Order: sequence, then C-alpha cells, then structure tokens
Amino acid sequence: MLAMVTGFLVSRDRRAAHFLLRAFAASGLVYALYGIFSFCVWPDYVLWHAKVGYRNSLVGTFINPNVAAVYFGSCAMVWALMLAKALPVNSASRYPWRDTFDALFTRPSGTVVIGFTACFVVLSAMFMTGSRAGSIFSMLAITGALATLYRRELGLRGLLLTFPLYSAGTIVVALQIFGSRVEQRFDSEGLSDSGRWNTYLSTVNIIGDHPWLGSGLGTFRWVFPKYRSGEVPIAGIWDRAHSVTLEIASEMGIPFALLIIVGWLLLLIVMGRGILVRKRDEILPLAAFWISVLALLHSQIDFSLQIPGFAVPICAIVGMGLAQTSSSQSR
Repeated sequence: MLAMVTGFLVSRDRRAAHFLLRAFAASGLVYALYGIFSFCVWPDYVLWHAKVGYRNSLVGTFINPNVAAVYFGSCAMVWALMLAKALPVNSASRYPWRDTFDALFTRPSGTVVIGFTACFVVLSAMFMTGSRAGSIFSMLAITGALATLYRRELGLRGLLLTFPLYSAGTIVVALQIFGSRVEQRFDSEGLSDSGRWNTYLSTVNIIGDHPWLGSGLGTFRWVFPKYRSGEVPIAGIWDRAHSVTLEIASEMGIPFALLIIVGWLLLLIVMGRGILVRKRDEILPLAAFWISVLALLHSQIDFSLQIPGFAVPICAIVGMGLAQTSSSQSR
C-alpha cells in the first residue's frame, strides 16, 4: 500500500510518471543482464549466497524462478510498449504493418535498436527461468498489451481474429526458439504438479473450518500440517498456499478476501477507463493495467505478490497508472 500510494503521489506529474516507467524497465534490464551473466559464470550462487535450489534455472536476484519470470515478463512488457510507441504505424497507408517492419529491421533508429535489444535480453532472461506459468502468462499479457495499444489500427475483426492468431503463432515460435528450458518442464511435469493442486484442496478445508475470521494472519505455515493431504508429496516445506487469494481467505476469512478482490477489480476498472480516456499518455495506464493483470493471474497459482522484491515495484507502477488515468489539464 505504501508503494502504491507513493507511486500515485509521485506520478501525478506526467514527466515523473514516464520517468518511473522507464526506471522500472531499465532496472529490469540491469537485473536481466546480471541474471544471465551470473547464470553462465556462477550458477550456484544468488549474489554472494549459495543457491538452496533451482540450480538449473535463472533466478536473477530472486530465490524462486517463477517470481523472476513474471518480474522479467513485466519489464519486457514495458520495453515492448515503448518499442511499439517508437515505431511508426500509419493506418492510412495501404501496407501499414510493412512500414512498421521496415522501421524495425530495414532502417531502425537508435531508439528502436535500444528498445528491441532490451526487450530481447529481458525476454531471454524470462525464458531461462524455466517457469511454465510465468512465461506463458507473461507472453499472453504482452500480446494483450500490444493488442490494446494497436486496437484502433487493428479494428474489431483484427482485434478478435487476426491478432490472436498471429500472437499464438508468435508465442509458439518463441517457445520453440528460446524456451527449451520451459519445454523441458512441460515434458517432464506437464501443465502442473499434483502437489500444488492437492495443496489448494487442503487450503479450502482450512477455509471451511475458519470461514469468517480465518486462522489468523501469518498462521498458514502452522495450520497447514493439520490439513495437509496425503496426496501432497512429502518433499518440500509448504509454508505458502501457492495461491495468494486462497491464503488470504484461509488466514483472514472469506469476507476479507472478497474485500481484497473487489479492491483490485476497482483498480482495474479505473485503469481500464484511463486507457480509453487518455490519448497522449495512454501507455502509462495501459502498462499498469496489464502488469496488474499479469501479477494477479500468476498470484492465483503462486506467491509472487507475497515477495517484496516483486510486489513493491509492481504496486508502485499500479499507483502510477492510477495517477495517470486522467490528464493533467483535467486535474
């Protein structure tokens, strides 16, 4: 909440909002470069600490590759949006997308080269994490953000038919070229592991016994062993529910969880309205909206929003998006 309020107050000025968004993207590029370098040179360490697990996955400065994947995915989305804004798209031209292709590959400007390279590096780091859900959700969110940005040029038919087909093909090609680690996870473990699904069912049992006030904030790790299903693998310590919503409901009760859900829905509605209203700076609420969607979706099957290194910058960007839902002149 403090990060969100701070992002809101700082970003009431449009120049500060753009600077915050660029700083978020630039920091993601720096962490991606460090993550790739450290994974190649000393893969057994995170900074100066020995890795406890995930030795075959890039984690950057995180402990868990799933959180690293959605963080890099969020940063790649911002780079992709800034790159798209730098490319000329003339809807009046007979071949508008050919002009964009030429601007990207035939005679690119310095801004386009920087944006394309940064996006490539951050996406590479994301795929190197090997996270299945993090990579897929990130790619879907990136394509959704680009579709929203180009919604006027695409038109209704292109938005509902053409763009989804091209996006699906691009995601499949990207997984084939860059996502070998992700494909290995799919081949060996499938879409999900049974332990996580049975953990969800056990958490639902906790909610059933404590529906109104929950078991108490921060008590999941102590309460869960009593409800732990025999189908959950004995390996590992389940100190989180791997679903932020279910964990909130189990610790604080169903009414509080519904309050959190309604609050996030209101934030998304406000930022969605800002996308439709803004013209000059629509990239600001647009980026915040889709980064929020990515973080919320992934947090339903993992604990990314419970990690401060991910939650703090994401909430600052959400605050920025809320501050820029209306123009400075109207304020």
